[in-house]
Amino acid sequence: MRKFRHQAGPLSGKSFLEVASIRISNIKFCRKNSLREHYDAHSFFLTCLYVSSLTFLSSGQAVAHQWDTPVPHLAERMQLVKTGNCPNCTLSDTDLSYKELAGTTSTGVDLRQANFMRTGLKNAILIGADLRSANFTWADLHGTDFTDANLYGASLLGSRNLSKAIFCRTVMPDGTVSNLHC
Repeated sequence: MRKFRHQAGPLSGKSFLEVASIRISNIKFCRKNSLREHYDAHSFFLTCLYVSSLTFLSSGQAVAHQWDTPVPHLAERMQLVKTGNCPNCTLSDTDLSYKELAGTTSTGVDLRQANFMRTGLKNAILIGADLRSANFTWADLHGTDFTDANLYGASLLGSRNLSKAIFCRTVMPDGTVSNLHC
């Protein structure tokens, strides 16, 4: 680093340091890609570029190290969006937030640690689904069928219409079994 003085302008005479480089780490740049040509107008996925570090040099150049991250469970996600049906799919750790999945059928599906934040699940069928540690914050659960599902450790705080969801032989977040609507 070198020390300089401003020669003119409002900062005239003030000292500043020239920084050789600035490094920013673990950045994610995303953009929404429409899939209209393959699916309905409401379907989309995010394309993300992950950058482990971005260095801005004093010369004005930027140097980046990047890596591609594949979309987990892409085939199953596309099947669910396209057909509304995904029995026995594996979608663990999948981000399904802000999606409209009303009326979908996903019996026996693995949705451990899935994110359903603000997802519309009205009248969705999740019979026998593994939903351990899933996030349902602000999700619409009106008529959602959780018969024989496992919700152990799931977050239902703030979910909408929880009282209208169907629980029968359902393992609840605290480990108890609910037979509320059998």
